[in-house]
Amino acid sequence: MAQTRFAGLADIDNIVQLAIKAMEDDPMQGYLYPNRYKFPVDHYNNTKATYEQFLDPNNDDWCVLLVELKLRKEHSQTVAFSVWNISSTKNKQYQPPNSLY
Repeated sequence: MAQTRFAGLADIDNIVQLAIKAMEDDPMQGYLYPNRYKFPVDHYNNTKATYEQFLDPNNDDWCVLLVELKLRKEHSQTVAFSVWNISSTKNKQYQPPNSLY
């Protein structure tokens, strides 16, 4: 069963691993990280730093959602995520919901 929820800093490693796998063939990755195969640890750390900014609790310009697939009773796997820039909603008295539903 899949579950959508807000992501937190505890999800950073799963998100970074998924982002790197999902964007592997994206031409922009070759532009941003031309030596990503030669220096995979640097690629991982730089990607992680980017997503840490999105997940920083003090940065309310971004909202990160993720989808987890429940594999067993206590085990789940992150299968998708999305990053939303919600900075433009601040001027409209927007309040992020406490839950998705």
